[in-house]
Amino acid sequence: MSDSRTSSSPDSPGERRHPVLDSLRPWVALLQVRLQLLALEVEEESLRLKHILAWGAVAAICLSMAAVCGAVLLAVLFWEEHRVAVLLSLCALFVGVGGVAVVCVVRLVQQGSQLFAASLAELQRDQDRLHR
Repeated sequence: MSDSRTSSSPDSPGERRHPVLDSLRPWVALLQVRLQLLALEVEEESLRLKHILAWGAVAAICLSMAAVCGAVLLAVLFWEEHRVAVLLSLCALFVGVGGVAVVCVVRLVQQGSQLFAASLAELQRDQDRLHR
């Protein structure tokens, strides 16, 4: 005598089907895809920030060295005639460039990150589909 639940099931023998679990499988799969998308976005943003920091550090070091060398060169060239004017001009130049850099950093911080933008858009589409 065979059990009708196990003989008609397409799954392996002895495994019982649960209608509630079967109805949850698409939701679990959808959730898994969304979590994978979130993880991918976090990884991409982390990599992007690492590249920005690395190249920013290289640029800052090189430009700082160039600025110091240029300032010393100008001060030495004009030491006899206009040393105070040259040093004040260089100081004003460095303060101006530093001020522009601060303004740029403040703007970048205020813009915020686009982290999770794609995930949020996909979740909104999912929500719209559910409400139809």
